[in-house]
Amino acid sequence: MSQRQIGRTLSFHSGTIRRELRRNAFSDGHDHEQTQALGDPRRCTAWTWAKRLAALESRIAYQEHWLDTLDQAVAAQEARLTQLERINVLMQRKIREKQQALQEGDAAAPSAEDELPPHY
Repeated sequence: MSQRQIGRTLSFHSGTIRRELRRNAFSDGHDHEQTQALGDPRRCTAWTWAKRLAALESRIAYQEHWLDTLDQAVAAQEARLTQLERINVLMQRKIREKQQALQEGDAAAPSAEDELPPHY
Protein backbone atom coordinates (compact mmCIF):
# COMPACT_ATOMS: atom_id res chain seq x y z
CA MET A 1 0.00 0.00 0.00
CA SER A 2 1.38 3.45 -0.90
CA GLN A 3 1.78 6.33 1.52
CA ARG A 4 -0.99 8.21 -0.27
CA GLN A 5 -3.38 5.32 0.11
CA ILE A 6 -2.48 4.99 3.80
CA GLY A 7 -3.06 8.74 4.23
CA ARG A 8 -6.48 8.57 2.53
CA THR A 9 -7.48 5.57 4.63
CA LEU A 10 -6.43 7.23 7.88
CA SER A 11 -7.58 10.74 6.81
CA PHE A 12 -4.07 12.18 7.10
CA HIS A 13 -1.98 13.99 4.54
CA SER A 14 0.55 11.79 2.77
CA GLY A 15 3.34 14.10 4.03
CA THR A 16 2.34 13.29 7.61
CA ILE A 17 2.51 9.56 6.87
CA ARG A 18 5.91 9.97 5.18
CA ARG A 19 7.27 11.99 8.13
CA GLU A 20 6.05 9.47 10.71
CA LEU A 21 7.49 6.55 8.76
CA ARG A 22 10.81 8.33 8.41
CA ARG A 23 10.84 9.34 12.09
CA ASN A 24 10.03 5.80 13.24
CA ALA A 25 12.21 3.94 10.74
CA PHE A 26 15.00 1.81 12.13
CA SER A 27 17.98 0.17 10.47
CA ASP A 28 16.32 -3.25 10.69
CA GLY A 29 12.94 -2.03 9.40
CA HIS A 30 9.83 -0.90 11.26
CA ASP A 31 9.26 -2.22 14.76
CA HIS A 32 5.87 -1.33 16.24
CA GLU A 33 7.04 -1.86 19.85
CA GLN A 34 9.99 0.43 19.40
CA THR A 35 7.77 2.99 17.64
CA GLN A 36 5.31 2.83 20.55
CA ALA A 37 8.16 3.34 23.03
CA LEU A 38 9.29 6.42 21.11
CA GLY A 39 5.73 7.77 20.88
CA ASP A 40 5.01 7.56 24.61
CA PRO A 41 7.35 10.45 25.59
CA ARG A 42 5.89 12.51 22.74
CA ARG A 43 2.42 11.89 24.10
CA CYS A 44 3.57 12.85 27.60
CA THR A 45 5.03 16.02 26.15
CA ALA A 46 1.73 16.73 24.42
CA TRP A 47 -0.11 16.08 27.68
CA THR A 48 2.29 18.39 29.51
CA TRP A 49 1.71 21.09 26.90
CA ALA A 50 -2.05 20.64 27.20
CA LYS A 51 -1.76 20.95 30.97
CA ARG A 52 0.38 24.08 30.66
CA LEU A 53 -2.05 25.53 28.13
CA ALA A 54 -4.96 24.95 30.52
CA ALA A 55 -2.99 26.65 33.30
CA LEU A 56 -2.22 29.62 31.06
CA GLU A 57 -5.86 29.92 30.02
CA SER A 58 -6.85 29.89 33.69
CA ARG A 59 -4.31 32.61 34.49
CA ILE A 60 -5.55 34.73 31.58
CA ALA A 61 -9.15 34.40 32.80
CA TYR A 62 -8.03 35.38 36.31
CA GLN A 63 -6.10 38.37 34.95
CA GLU A 64 -9.08 39.44 32.84
CA HIS A 65 -11.24 39.34 35.97
CA TRP A 66 -8.81 41.57 37.85
CA LEU A 67 -8.47 43.86 34.86
CA ASP A 68 -12.25 44.32 34.82
CA THR A 69 -12.22 44.97 38.57
CA LEU A 70 -9.46 47.57 38.22
CA ASP A 71 -11.28 49.15 35.28
CA GLN A 72 -14.40 49.56 37.42
CA ALA A 73 -12.34 51.04 40.27
CA VAL A 74 -10.68 53.54 37.92
CA ALA A 75 -14.07 54.52 36.47
CA ALA A 76 -15.46 55.08 39.99
CA GLN A 77 -12.41 57.17 40.94
CA GLU A 78 -12.74 59.20 37.78
CA ALA A 79 -16.40 59.93 38.56
CA ARG A 80 -15.47 60.94 42.12
CA LEU A 81 -12.65 63.17 40.86
CA THR A 82 -15.03 64.90 38.44
CA GLN A 83 -17.47 65.49 41.29
CA LEU A 84 -14.72 66.91 43.53
CA GLU A 85 -13.51 69.20 40.73
CA ARG A 86 -17.06 70.58 40.35
CA ILE A 87 -17.28 71.17 44.11
CA ASN A 88 -13.88 72.90 44.02
CA VAL A 89 -15.02 75.25 41.24
CA LEU A 90 -18.19 76.12 43.17
CA MET A 91 -16.24 76.77 46.38
CA GLN A 92 -13.73 79.00 44.56
CA ARG A 93 -16.62 80.96 43.03
CA LYS A 94 -18.22 81.44 46.48
CA ILE A 95 -14.90 82.56 47.98
CA ARG A 96 -14.43 85.11 45.18
CA GLU A 97 -17.97 86.40 45.72
CA LYS A 98 -17.35 86.75 49.47
CA GLN A 99 -14.06 88.58 48.85
CA GLN A 100 -15.75 90.96 46.42
CA ALA A 101 -18.56 91.57 48.89
CA LEU A 102 -16.03 92.33 51.62
CA GLN A 103 -14.08 94.66 49.36
CA GLU A 104 -17.25 96.47 48.30
CA GLY A 105 -18.34 96.65 51.93
CA ASP A 106 -14.95 98.05 52.93
CA ALA A 107 -15.12 100.68 50.18
CA ALA A 108 -18.64 101.78 51.16
CA ALA A 109 -18.01 101.87 54.92
CA PRO A 110 -16.19 104.89 56.32
CA SER A 111 -12.63 104.23 57.30
CA ALA A 112 -11.27 104.86 60.81
CA GLU A 113 -9.55 108.07 59.67
CA ASP A 114 -12.83 109.50 58.35
CA GLU A 115 -14.70 109.10 61.64
CA LEU A 116 -14.69 111.88 64.16
CA PRO A 117 -13.56 111.05 67.63
CA PRO A 118 -16.41 110.71 70.15
CA HIS A 119 -15.40 113.78 72.21
CA TYR A 120 -16.17 116.31 69.45
